[in-house]
Order: sequence, then C-alpha cells, then structure tokens
Amino acid sequence: MKATNFLESYLELQHTLQKKADFPTQFGIIQQWLETTLGVSELLFVSVPNQRVFSSLFALSKNGYSDRIIDFVKLLPLQSQVVMLPEPMQKLFSLMSENVDACVVFPVSVIRDRIENAVIAFVHKPTDFFQHHSTEMQLLCQKLHDLYMINEIASNKLLMDFNTAEAPEIEKARALIGLVHYPMFVSDLAGQVMAVNQELLKKCRVKSFFEVSDTINLFGNSSNKRAILNQLKKNEQNATRRITFETSNNQKMSVNLYATRHNDLIICSLFDIGEFVQITEELQSALDMQELLNDRLLDSNLVLQKTQSSAIRALARLAEFRDHETGEHLKRIGEYTRLLATEVYKQAPYSFKIRMEYPEEIFLSSMLHDIGKVAIPDTILHKPGVLSDEERTAMKNHTVYGWSILTQADQELGEQSFLTLAAQIALSHHERWDGSGYPNQLSGEKIPLSARISAVADVYDALTTERPYKKSWSHEKAVTEINQKCGIHFDPVLVNIMNTIEKKMLEIRYSFPG
Repeated sequence: MKATNFLESYLELQHTLQKKADFPTQFGIIQQWLETTLGVSELLFVSVPNQRVFSSLFALSKNGYSDRIIDFVKLLPLQSQVVMLPEPMQKLFSLMSENVDACVVFPVSVIRDRIENAVIAFVHKPTDFFQHHSTEMQLLCQKLHDLYMINEIASNKLLMDFNTAEAPEIEKARALIGLVHYPMFVSDLAGQVMAVNQELLKKCRVKSFFEVSDTINLFGNSSNKRAILNQLKKNEQNATRRITFETSNNQKMSVNLYATRHNDLIICSLFDIGEFVQITEELQSALDMQELLNDRLLDSNLVLQKTQSSAIRALARLAEFRDHETGEHLKRIGEYTRLLATEVYKQAPYSFKIRMEYPEEIFLSSMLHDIGKVAIPDTILHKPGVLSDEERTAMKNHTVYGWSILTQADQELGEQSFLTLAAQIALSHHERWDGSGYPNQLSGEKIPLSARISAVADVYDALTTERPYKKSWSHEKAVTEINQKCGIHFDPVLVNIMNTIEKKMLEIRYSFPG
C-alpha cells in the first residue's frame, strides 16, 4: 500500500476510534481496518498481567483457550518477528484457518524482560507481510496498546480502591501511580504537579520529583495545560491530548497525555508515541520523496513526449517535402486517427480493450504512415497522370520501405517505443479487410488495429482532398463510399464508429484545409 494512501486511511481510522469509548469496540474497528488495508485475516491482543485475550473469534477468548495463548506469549522473543507455531498452537489456531503454521508477533509492552502486552497477526504470507508492513503494524500496535491502557485506567479496580481507601487523597494517588508500569503523575486542579512515579522519572531521565517539578512542564506548555484543565473542570471525567515536552537533557518527548479527574486531583498517564511520530515522519518523508520523484518523472515524461512528438513531425515532414501535394494531410490524419481511436476506447467494441493512452499514441504515430515515400523516385512520386502497372508496383513498396526505416530505428532504441506503432501503420495501412490489400494480403483482425484505423482516416482524407489527378469529393460522398466498402476494404466496426462521428470528421476537414 502506498504511503500516501496508508496515512490518509490511518488518519480516518484515528477519527473513527475517537468516537468509540470501550476497547472491545475499538479493537474490532482496528481488526476490520487491518483486514481491509493490509490483509490481516485475524488479530489478537494479549494482556499477560490481566490474563485477557481480545479476538474477533469468541471461541479464542474463552478462559481455557486464553490461558494457553497467554502461556504461549510468555515464551515468545521480545522482538517483533515471524514465529513458527508449535503443533498444539497450530491446532488451537485452526479455529481461524485450516492451515496456520506461523504468525507475526509484535510485543508492544515489555517490562523487566517480560512481555506484558502483545499483538499477534495472522496473514497469508507471514514472512512477506513482516518484511513489507512492519512499520505500519508498529503504528497500529502502539495505538492498540494506548487504547487498552486508557481503558484499563478508566475501569481499573485500582481507581475504585482509590476512592474507598481511608487515607489522604494525595497519599492514595501516590500509592496508585506507584503500582503502574508506565509514566504517571498527579496534579491539583490548577495543574501543579504533586507526585510522580518511578517510570516517569526514568522516562524524563531525572532522579527526583523536585527535578521534574523544577525543570519539566509535563503538560507540554501552558496552552495544553489550560485546555486539559478547562475540559476537566466542565465535569468531564477524562481528557486526552497529544503533547511534546523536553526532558532534563533537552530531548523532546512526544506522548499522549490521558488525564482523569478524581475529586480535587488529576491523575495523568503518559503514553510514549515517539516511535509513532518517528514512523509517521518517515512515512511522510518517503511520501514527500515519492512526490518529488513523481514530479521529476512527470517532467521527464513531458520532455520525452515533446521529443517524440518533434521527432515524429520531423520525420513526417520528410515525406511531406517529397510529396508537396499532401498539404495539411499529416495533421488531418493525426486528428482523424485520434478521433476514431478515442471512440474505440470509449465503446470497447472488440474482445480486447485498448489503453487510455492509445489515442494520443496513434495521433503521432499515424503521421508517419507514408514515411516510406522518401525512397520512391521523384519521377513516380510527382507524376501528374495515372501510374503504369510497373510504377504502381514501385509505389506500393513505400509501405515496406517505411516499415524498414522505422523498425530499424526502433530496434536501435533497444525496446518497444513510439516507433513500434508507427512501423505497424506504415507497413499495413493499405491492407484490406477482405485480404486484397498490400503488401502482405492480411485480412480481418490479422491487420493491426492501428493500421485499420489509419486506413479509414487515410482514405477519407484522400477522397475529400483535391489531387493533381482528381477533384475533391464531398464529405457525404466520401462517407457513402467508405460505407459501400465496409467489410471489403474497411473494418465494419470502424465504419460503424465513423458513422457516429462523421460530423466531427468534417469539422477536422475544415480546420485544416489544403
């Protein structure tokens, strides 16, 4: 999944989660999002201390199964990795799929070299998934952990004990935060910090409460503090805010601050999102780089397209200089073929479908349909009267000459290029649907589509243009002639399409007179 799509989708997910209060519902939303976004077929969130397993499958959450899953998690390595399942666990997880032999494990909370909370993902190809989606999964695992811990704080029995214990409130609060393995502090309703736990001291890299209160603004800044306090003073039980503050050694720390009011005290939990911020910044940086590369690639493609266009027009003019009677012939041919090809793209009348870029490609390439005339002697090319049989045979060779010129140039480029289509048109635009054309007497759909389109365009233009040996025909007469040759000279599908756009062809004829 592209970085830009993931970030946009993840932000939408964050917005959705904010509207849901309980963790099981939030977990279900994340599970569904991961299935849609990254192809995760099943997800487990395991809390070892609380002996809980969250899963979309009710059977896996039963006590007997939960105990076995928790015992399994206790034995897992402390780093994220693909884990091969022992046979007993394969049988257990067969509730999710018939063939489950591996999973991807993401420990999200490790205390004293033991996994406290972990996420287990089941996917089709675990190794490939881990290689390509570890970064995204780390973001989601951090989010799951924060949501779970917030839910635990809001419903924890410790808070119930906090309300019923017989002791000064600040002492009860100090005892409460000392039991928790993540950074917490206590403040009064004015935001004055009154107590911190050991985990917060470690996080801030200080040794005592006094160092914290003297040097670190745990609310990030006065604006954050004001917003949180105001929210809690409005009789709201909880408040959440993302903040950044500096530790004692001037390192910035990004955290989600979760505040809960109890009487005249505010108990705050800090969930480190530094990794989340770093990963998001890396994804954004990758996105910015991709956009820069895309812009440069687009610029390069534009230059290449202009170069191709100039090269084609220059080559086409070689034939035009040799055959002065063509006038605006090349421009009209390009416009006619593009118009016909555009309708083929829209209507999709064949068993195959052409690419969206095809009409623009044939617009340029068709201009080279008569490039082979540069090899025809002037005495034949400029003869005012009717050609003899021998001269007519020589003139027909312009298709082979054109193909030879363009194919050789195409091969020198080393790959298929804009000249590939041009070579097809040059060789086959005089072939006929019934096989009576030249040079190879191809018939039906054996004639390249590009050549069949160019044949309609070329004949229409020849009929409606004055030449030394003939007067120009009216548009109506030319269209009638082409319809009479439907299935003989021309592809019936293209003739039908031409009949639906003939007025546009007439407009092109008037736009490029000559």
